[in-house]
Amino acid sequence: MKEQMSLERLTGIVAFARAASSGSFTAAARSLSVSPSAVSRTIGRLEQQLGVRLFSRTTRSLTLTPEGRELHGRALQLLRAAEEVVQSAAAARS
Repeated sequence: MKEQMSLERLTGIVAFARAASSGSFTAAARSLSVSPSAVSRTIGRLEQQLGVRLFSRTTRSLTLTPEGRELHGRALQLLRAAEEVVQSAAAARS
């Protein structure tokens, strides 16, 4: 039986996608209304769960690793699909 997606892991994917798209933990935090350290911790836990580094971090830059680039594309697909579910539900309600 496959492991089910946990809310914590899904939160990590959302934080990762925002940080990857914006190139900044601070910008991701702002868009999610949380602190940059919360984004950093969430992404760190996701990396630990997946067993891969998603970003190369320095004090001045944040760049995706090859694994991060691949996951970013898939995360964006997942988030687009989730948005379609919400829009479909809203349309059904109208």
